[in-house]
Amino acid sequence: MKAQRLAAGTRFRYEGPHHQRNAPVLTLLIPTYERPGHLLRLLRYFAAERVPWRVVVLDSSGPRTAAANKAAVAGVPLRAECVTLAPDTHPFDKFRIGFAMADTPYAVLCADDDVVMVEALRACAAHLDGHPDVVAAHGLYFNFIDERRLANPARHHGEAWYAVPPEARGVLVQNVPWHGPSHVQAAPAQRLAALLRRYEALTYAVYRTEVARTVFDLLRIPRGILFRELLGSGLTVLFGKVVRLRRFYCGRSTEPLTAYERWHPVDWLARSPQDLVLDYGNARHVLATALRAQDPGFGEAGALRLVDLGFLRYLSPYLGEGLLDALLDGAAAGLDTEALLAAGWAHGRTPEPAAEGGDLPQLPEAAALPQPGEAVDRRPGRDGAPVSIRFLTGFLNAGPAEEVHVGTAERTEIARCLAACLG
Repeated sequence: MKAQRLAAGTRFRYEGPHHQRNAPVLTLLIPTYERPGHLLRLLRYFAAERVPWRVVVLDSSGPRTAAANKAAVAGVPLRAECVTLAPDTHPFDKFRIGFAMADTPYAVLCADDDVVMVEALRACAAHLDGHPDVVAAHGLYFNFIDERRLANPARHHGEAWYAVPPEARGVLVQNVPWHGPSHVQAAPAQRLAALLRRYEALTYAVYRTEVARTVFDLLRIPRGILFRELLGSGLTVLFGKVVRLRRFYCGRSTEPLTAYERWHPVDWLARSPQDLVLDYGNARHVLATALRAQDPGFGEAGALRLVDLGFLRYLSPYLGEGLLDALLDGAAAGLDTEALLAAGWAHGRTPEPAAEGGDLPQLPEAAALPQPGEAVDRRPGRDGAPVSIRFLTGFLNAGPAEEVHVGTAERTEIARCLAACLG
């Protein structure tokens, strides 16, 4: 295949910065689909942060939303432009198109519902400038949810779910899901093994644009989102080192929005284990070919063995008897796909309410107050209205300590950015 030949012939070497000192070094790429409010919020936030970089909006919305998005882009004081794409454009094809348009040494994807720490982006670009052997850099990611945006938000307290009344709603900073080590081993094979042993996606890192173009061009081969993401992260560590700065970098929204199929192992196992294996085969040869290109000491059999073992290690948490028994029992009972999916997702998770909070008892008044071990920051939002930002214990106690530090300065900066973006 063309993509496999490209992987086989791709080698990267950097001598240092290739841009003028005062020239823009970064392009921000914002993929969006039918979320004009989220996009406008993010654009206004970047304008308030006085972002000097080019901003490219990759929009696959329908005509009405696309018109609103174009107006939003035109109405903010940014170096921004909007690219209209077909509504059925695959998310990773949007990413590929965006990186192909980037005209700066570095580029980064910014999801329209996330809150990106602008100073962290600057730090990542500066790190890439000073480390020619690093192809991508990022930092610590935290999860948050803005209860004010939900029609009937529900909050788990004690052993039950409760509806959150309007006066108690705020922004919850929940945890730090991605805080693993940098991948800076000298050998590409060691970096790949380390990535798959403790997998955390690299999709939203700051990339060297040249590397990102090659990586995302190769992602057209797998069909499912899961394998496009896995392959993209694997190719990145094969092409060079990846550094995680020990600072907060991006807040990821956990608000339920667009639903994708085949984005997670549970989804694949419930829908079709056979398709899981087949689509893995699409990604496997690309990754093994790239490994051999970066480390010619690997033969075909050895490269494929490493990739297979790495994928099994990644998949191993989902192959325990509990989840597989739940799916096996459901399949034996003749459950349809949706019921089997529900059985798989329910395994090992805190049970969720059957509906949004409107059908639940009201959150007790005492539970609306900060709980032991939590912290609350109240500050004016973009429109001047107060925003209550609650740091939950899952965030404040995230660790280990050598990977995550949450102090007053970190909480203050996160609260500032959340209030400035979410308003």
